[in-house]
Amino acid sequence: MKSIQTNPNIDCRFLDDKFHSKIYLFYIKDKLFAAIIGSSNFTAGGLSNNIETNIIITDDKLLQQIKKQYESILEFSHLLQPSDLDKYKIIFDNFKNREKENNNEQSDFQSRILKNRQKRKKNQKVNKEAKRYFAFWKIVDEVKDMVSDISEKQFPDIPIYLTIDHFWH
Repeated sequence: MKSIQTNPNIDCRFLDDKFHSKIYLFYIKDKLFAAIIGSSNFTAGGLSNNIETNIIITDDKLLQQIKKQYESILEFSHLLQPSDLDKYKIIFDNFKNREKENNNEQSDFQSRILKNRQKRKKNQKVNKEAKRYFAFWKIVDEVKDMVSDISEKQFPDIPIYLTIDHFWH
């Protein structure tokens, strides 16, 4: 993050913890050409590993509205300082330690509960919701296979599932 933060072409700001959505504005020579609005954090998980919901906007009229909204939000934002990241790392490390303890407790709890339970039988039926969910992802994967070449050419830096999500919305 520090290497991104110190890039002269990137402005990193933040609000308090009540603002969760993310707005990414993309410019070429001072001209706004695209925006992404959604839930994705600017992390590997947020941009490629997690299932996130985002929309990519390229319509000039919408871009101007988003820019106006973005600028009004900026009035309440704080410029992210390198020392902020150092302080946040301490908080994050403490969180990770607590999370590890919670995971150990959860694992222990599950092993005690599942200890005497039978494994799923081969002929046991999967509920309807699970079948629909599985069918949905089969369709999404089929769509991914159909549009992956186009997506890679048109949006080379955007994960394919994000592109599909954009067009579905």
